[in-house]
Amino acid sequence: MSVSVQLFHTCIINEIYPEVGLAVVNVLERLGIAVAVPPEQTCCGQPAFNGGFHADARKAARLTIDILGATEGPIIIPSGSCGDMITHQYHMLFADDPVYLEKSRALSKRCFEFSMYLVDVLGITDLAAQLRARNTQGSLPEGSGSVPGATEARKAPTILPAICSAVWGPKASRRHCWRRSRASPAQSSRTKRNAAASAACSR
Repeated sequence: MSVSVQLFHTCIINEIYPEVGLAVVNVLERLGIAVAVPPEQTCCGQPAFNGGFHADARKAARLTIDILGATEGPIIIPSGSCGDMITHQYHMLFADDPVYLEKSRALSKRCFEFSMYLVDVLGITDLAAQLRARNTQGSLPEGSGSVPGATEARKAPTILPAICSAVWGPKASRRHCWRRSRASPAQSSRTKRNAAASAACSR
């Protein structure tokens, strides 16, 4: 049976880092998953929410709920903070609005941060992709379990090498991850796309 998901690409990926969104789609499609991208989506409202402009955040949140609520299947969010906004902070925003509070609760059950979906839902720990680059993986403090992906991030020394083919240096820790590719400069365009896909795993 084929699997299909919705991609909430987030405003920062759509406007500034579109290559990350394309990489996420590439990873999912390589795994045999059909990806739909609701075209009307904009922003989850997190910038306004963090700035204290809760009325503006509610407008963006209502639009997001209405758009995603009209779709079916899991909703993949390639951002831990946007995922947290939709799955946790919407409940607070709509504490006095029983209609949208219930809608936000129903929506949150369908939302997964990208790496959570790969690891927890699909059980994928090896994408057979590498990246010639150096990357720093931040460590999340204890108590951040409400943030989507927090548990996986704290397991970085175990999970990241498997997901992103990471090569750990002698001083690597939860705070630092060195990833180097063994691929040659003559690698095919398909392999290059796979390498780009691995970058999305750590965002």
